[in-house]
Amino acid sequence: MIQFINPIFLAIGIFISGILIVIRLLNSRVNQKLDFGTTRLILQAQRVSQKHRQFKKNLLFLIRILILLGLAVAFSKPSWTQRPIASNFSSYRNVIVLVDCSYSMGIKVDKEKDLFAILKSSVDSALQELTTSDRSALVSFSNYAKQEKRLDENHQLTQATLDSLQISSRGTNLLRALQLAEDLLQKTTSGTREIWIASDQQKVGWEQFLVAKNKIKEGMTKQLTVKFIPNGTVEKPANLAITDLNIEQQNHRTVIQAQIRNFGSVQQESIVRLFLDETLIDSQVANVAPQQVVNSQFSIRVKTKKKQHTGYVEIIDQSVQADNRRYFCVRPNSPIIIHLLDQTNSEMFYVQSALNSMSSILSVFYTTDRQLPSHLSSRYSVVMMHEAQMTELEQSTLHRFVTRGGQLLIAAGISPLPKPTNLLSELYPCEFSPDLVKLPKMLTQIDFSHPIFRSQQQYQGDFAQIHFEALRSCFPKPSARVIASFEDGTPLLVEHTVGLGRVVFFNSRIDRQTTDFPVRSIYLPFLHSLISYLGSSKAKDITIPSQIVSDSIDLKSILKNVKNINQEVLICDPSGQEHRLVTRKNQYAYFQTIELAGIYKISTHGFNDAKWTNFAVNIDTVESDLTAYTKEDVLDLIKKRYKTEILIKPNDNTRATLGQGLELEKNKEIWWFVLVGVLLLALIDTWLSNYQ
Repeated sequence: MIQFINPIFLAIGIFISGILIVIRLLNSRVNQKLDFGTTRLILQAQRVSQKHRQFKKNLLFLIRILILLGLAVAFSKPSWTQRPIASNFSSYRNVIVLVDCSYSMGIKVDKEKDLFAILKSSVDSALQELTTSDRSALVSFSNYAKQEKRLDENHQLTQATLDSLQISSRGTNLLRALQLAEDLLQKTTSGTREIWIASDQQKVGWEQFLVAKNKIKEGMTKQLTVKFIPNGTVEKPANLAITDLNIEQQNHRTVIQAQIRNFGSVQQESIVRLFLDETLIDSQVANVAPQQVVNSQFSIRVKTKKKQHTGYVEIIDQSVQADNRRYFCVRPNSPIIIHLLDQTNSEMFYVQSALNSMSSILSVFYTTDRQLPSHLSSRYSVVMMHEAQMTELEQSTLHRFVTRGGQLLIAAGISPLPKPTNLLSELYPCEFSPDLVKLPKMLTQIDFSHPIFRSQQQYQGDFAQIHFEALRSCFPKPSARVIASFEDGTPLLVEHTVGLGRVVFFNSRIDRQTTDFPVRSIYLPFLHSLISYLGSSKAKDITIPSQIVSDSIDLKSILKNVKNINQEVLICDPSGQEHRLVTRKNQYAYFQTIELAGIYKISTHGFNDAKWTNFAVNIDTVESDLTAYTKEDVLDLIKKRYKTEILIKPNDNTRATLGQGLELEKNKEIWWFVLVGVLLLALIDTWLSNYQ
């Protein structure tokens, strides 16, 4: 039988040819002519010559119509397919082919081919064994499943669709693929039902299946046969991946720390390179033990007039290529401008001394006053204060400063304050009781993973010796993070976000009135770290948060000038493709078409906008763990749900097992024969056109 991969071209060719023939017939109508006696002989001779010319024109028209139809047939790619013809046509098969397109399929099996190419070749060979009465469909899957080709007898189109599949940047979820296959097979009324799985059988891909076994349709699964196509997976795959980036501002420099993990079973060495604005900045060598993590740290000075810088850290690894890069966007270092609210002209003495000592290692400027400046939001980065009585105007100014991205440090006062207003209560990360806790406490619980304490683990014993004589009785809000607390659970340092800003509450004085902290040696390192954290953590942070492939991104978190009503937003992905969104009233501005890792550009002023805003998108490195189930493990995993078997790649022995009455012949593509015929017709047309 003849099958067409692109039948639309044939339909278009036939339609255009029909129109040309109709026009030709309408223009060839003969008008009645009256001959005079004196010209009859001359006209008869002319008519004989006209008949020869008309025949030539008709022949040329026919040849050109055949050339047009030949090109249409060639573009539709016909193939003469004599597949196995089943002796029993009532026992045909309905086959759903599931092809894993997650990025772990890019693992190199040898120097020339990756696992994805090998599996596609195996599936292609298996499809050739289907009979003319069998039906096949194709489903690609990663962390979601998509039907690529409908269930029908056109196996040639299934093979062509298979060839067009590409590896994605997503993870794996076999549960969704199996559920889609079951939904498709549920619509069939006769024939056997089979699901072919072409995957690396990665363990993380089966996690959702194990968790949600109850979602599988019991009635359908007993009638299904699942067949696994051998994949030739490496038993102990080696893979290095950059799993995380941490970017901080330290001592006038930007420190970029890349976390590199070895998912394999042998020690690996790799070159780690840092690129900023497409320029190689630095490189180093990392040695990573099996199943261990190392950190490669780069320290650079970012001081240019550009508002944003883009870059990435990459490793050289020949296994899976997708997880070799981690992208980021940073802003240049900017000075930290602090306002100290000092209502007694003395309570900020120790803080001022600490700030003065920081000037040599960090760009810090500060002002001191008993009141908040009116231009607080436009100029200052950080406000530091003790609890104090404030006017409604000052409360409103402080609240607006924080919600617009400012950083606020509040230290506990000497005596309990009246119940705060709604504006102030929203700023505090804690709820308070009216009593002071005056019993001495020991500071024992410190989160050393937090940036404030990350560089001070060696001082853990010194923190425990600090004396605090007065503490506020407080309880952290659900959204707050406790950074340090006492032995009875009373918080000392708590933070939470308000709007675009952050509030840190220190549950004691930062002068000498109720504690000896300011006279201890660890006071300066702590205060330096705290101010560095607040100064670099403003909503206009040095790091623009990165996203993950397949995430939905709220554009307002990246572009602050995005409005809710009829504003067009232009997004350019790493491949250069443009995406346009129009914000609507009472709707969020979400961008959901994130399929590539890399740097995205976004603008509200059109493609020619010079002020693009960038954001980075990275892959989810959960998929980088290539540990896979063996075929025996997978069969045991699902044997209670399905009939299972291994679908062996066809060869002379397996073909013989198809049974008597099956006759095999390879597909014969005939479209190139059609092209040869078109070429011959074109030569005949040229000869006739020049023949007198």
